[in-house]
Amino acid sequence: MNSNLSALIQTCHAIFNDDPMNWLSLPHLERQISAMRPEDFGVPVRMDNLTRTSGWDCVDLYDGPNFHIGMIIVPEGSELPIHDHPEMMVMTRVVWGHLRFETFDWAEEYPMSGIARRHQPQICHGASPVRTLWPKSNNMHRIRALSDAAFIDIFSPWYNEDRVCRYYRESEDLSNGLVRLECTS
Repeated sequence: MNSNLSALIQTCHAIFNDDPMNWLSLPHLERQISAMRPEDFGVPVRMDNLTRTSGWDCVDLYDGPNFHIGMIIVPEGSELPIHDHPEMMVMTRVVWGHLRFETFDWAEEYPMSGIARRHQPQICHGASPVRTLWPKSNNMHRIRALSDAAFIDIFSPWYNEDRVCRYYRESEDLSNGLVRLECTS
């Protein structure tokens, strides 16, 4: 294992294994992951071996009880549909290529209605800042690969039987950036 990846895992242990979590250390974690290079995750070799017919490739880099680090490799043109990370914090760093992120929040003024607020899409690449999804903010998102791409996700906590990823589709485009989302899973 690469020493920079080992150091990242140790930082995550220091932050996410505390109860309560050490929120003040998150900026340090953002700086640390931002300084890492694609080679730290083995991205160049994986991109050379990318098969565009298989879709997304998820690689577990670390799996523990309080956090999970994964690398997702995405061929150009593929899309991960709208999905959520319930009651989770997720830090995302694009390390290769270009991705289009489109985030959504449930519209608080229309509780339990399936109406969400769509935020302005963002194009991210290796020099972009780390993106953080919070349990109640920007937690639903859709990702489209504008080129062959790879990104790192740090999840805390990780999925379990009570915390499962749900997928959605836009069933109606409403006015003023609002959309109706329908759960498909």
